[in-house]
Amino acid sequence: MNKGYTVDDVYNALLWTKEAKIRSLAYILYAVPGETRRTIRETKKLLKKTSPDFVLFSGLYPEPKSEITRDIIRRNPKLGQELQEYFFLRKPLPGDKTPFGFPKNKVARWVLTSYLWYYLRPTYIFKRLFSLRNFLDLLNLFRGVFGVFKDLVVPKKTHPLT
Repeated sequence: MNKGYTVDDVYNALLWTKEAKIRSLAYILYAVPGETRRTIRETKKLLKKTSPDFVLFSGLYPEPKSEITRDIIRRNPKLGQELQEYFFLRKPLPGDKTPFGFPKNKVARWVLTSYLWYYLRPTYIFKRLFSLRNFLDLLNLFRGVFGVFKDLVVPKKTHPLT
């Protein structure tokens, strides 16, 4: 995606934040151009090795003024119009594929299984429980768990994967 950094940069940044005792958040986007099962496995290996404190998973839906969106509009003006209606009118994208041709149900499954895989690992659960410092940490943990699973079980109707 031409972000200007490598996988090694991300790996090192996550390790350095852990060494500095700074909580980390990784944001994983699925369904990017070139995504394969292999790249998903490699992403999960990286997450397992670095064990960020929090991870968010989502399918890629480009921002309105991003280079990816401009490229989509150049290649497919009809899809460009549908993206504009999604961005500004919150109309769901028609069809069963993402802007990059991935089946929406497959991307939704990748997101769901990744959340379950990451947050239900015994090592993650124990790490989180033993790192609680006070009642507010416990309350925030429950709010986060409830919010994530609510979003997974009751998807918003304006979400492009519904």
